[in-house]
Amino acid sequence: MQFVVRGTLRGKGVLSMTNFRFSPRPNRAAEIHWQEWSNTAFDAARQADKPVLLNLTAVWCHWCHVMDETSWSDPEIIAALNENFIAVRVDADQNPHIQDRYLSGGWPTNAFLSPDGDVLLSGTYIPPTQMKLYIKTVLKSWRGREERAKIQSRLAEEAERVRQAERKARALAAQESGTGAPAAKEVTGTILRAIQAAYDTVYGGFGRAPKFPHPDAIAFLLNTFMASQDQDVLAMATDTLDHMNASELWDAVEGGFFRYATKRDWSTPHYEKMLSGNAGQLDNLIAAWQVTKNPQYREIAEATIHYVLNTLSVAGEAGEAGEAEGGENIGFAGSQDADEAYFQADAAQRRALSRPFVDDTIHASWNGQFCQVLINAGLAFGDYRLVEKAQTVLRWFSEQMTAANGAIFHYFRDGQRSALQGLLEDQAAMGAAYLVAFEASSDRRLLAAAKKSAVFMTDALEDSQSGGFYDMPHDPDAIGALSQREKPFTANVAAARFLIRLAGHLADDWYLREAERALQWFAATYRHWGYQAAGYGLAVHELQTQPLRMAIIGKTPADRLP
Repeated sequence: MQFVVRGTLRGKGVLSMTNFRFSPRPNRAAEIHWQEWSNTAFDAARQADKPVLLNLTAVWCHWCHVMDETSWSDPEIIAALNENFIAVRVDADQNPHIQDRYLSGGWPTNAFLSPDGDVLLSGTYIPPTQMKLYIKTVLKSWRGREERAKIQSRLAEEAERVRQAERKARALAAQESGTGAPAAKEVTGTILRAIQAAYDTVYGGFGRAPKFPHPDAIAFLLNTFMASQDQDVLAMATDTLDHMNASELWDAVEGGFFRYATKRDWSTPHYEKMLSGNAGQLDNLIAAWQVTKNPQYREIAEATIHYVLNTLSVAGEAGEAGEAEGGENIGFAGSQDADEAYFQADAAQRRALSRPFVDDTIHASWNGQFCQVLINAGLAFGDYRLVEKAQTVLRWFSEQMTAANGAIFHYFRDGQRSALQGLLEDQAAMGAAYLVAFEASSDRRLLAAAKKSAVFMTDALEDSQSGGFYDMPHDPDAIGALSQREKPFTANVAAARFLIRLAGHLADDWYLREAERALQWFAATYRHWGYQAAGYGLAVHELQTQPLRMAIIGKTPADRLP
């Protein structure tokens, strides 16, 4: 059954009102007077002297749907929000720059903000009874002069702590400047010890519960094994993959991995399937197969590819996910909904059920990640059709999803490009994908697209004073926490690895120096990330062990050497 609440139905099961999407099950969430994140919304809050309620949500998120069906459907809460607050609803996937600054423990995040965008109170899923208490508490504090003064004082103190942290980070970077990036041996040794300390010797993986795959850690272990031939290192990687492959995290019926497991033994997963997560899993499986020749790794890798191509492919400007066979594939959808009843059913039972909703939004960074891995799979498994599929998507991105200045649009949906563009995560992921595609085809248009992405990064996102890259271009009209640009660790690592690879193709050490500056910014702090600094370790290793590159170029795929 399909339900429409003050809007129209989009796709197969998620409700939409203008740009807002709600749970597919009965709810009244659309009765709240939601606004988009904008200067208009915050100006309205200042003029009316009202606090802002920020609802940070995701279409694949189970508890976001529950929030729509419970708290956001409670008549008392609807009336209170419409009368006393400016309600702002933000799609987290489409606005990662907002998500990264306001996420509070997970999705959904519900944050009460001042009209200047400062956080007054925040939480994740808040049931109706508790939400009513939150609303009363915030209103009482906001309307009382004494309480308002305390809030403003606290916010000023927090702002000063942020400024002090930024000054400290710059001072640390300055102390390390001139010494180059930290030695690869020191970094890799530190990170390997962190991985060993977090490794679960019983069920594989890292940490206890909840259990996430952490593909960078596995990639680090496989890379370390290739350099050292340490069988214990290899065993940590393969044991983790074996446990995940045999667990409920893997959908044995339709293929693809769920996002994470809530139990230490990889059981009781959250059932959403993410393009980015499956890209990481696939990358690990390909590398592990190349190292071990274990046929199971290739089998599950190919089943994962089959899942993505058959379920997440998006065809044409108006095509829907999973229907790419009738037209040219322009990209891959971001996620498939977490339908617990469906994914717990066997194959026969699923045939009687509606397939979970697929969000056909094409996100730049996730498509860049998956296209890189799809090309690697095609080359490793001798299936050049996979390479061609990825190259088709990447050429479309370079022609249709890139501004004249090299900024990449963050997503494509409903035949429209997003207004948001030039995010570091998108520039780095797509730039690296262009390079991988160039290496597989020698199409110099792809190399030019990679360089164009890098030029935008260094022109618009680099901190020319201290090194490293900001997450987004400068915006003089940015609201709240967005007024301060950040240097995200993971995206800077991806940017550095992209520039290192680009330097080899262009024979230009300037890109190496830019990568080194980015890595140097985190030299004093990468240890705080523990085993999650694995990508940083790979980047430092790649910077200091430049490979000898040879290219033997033919005119067609048939010219490839056996």
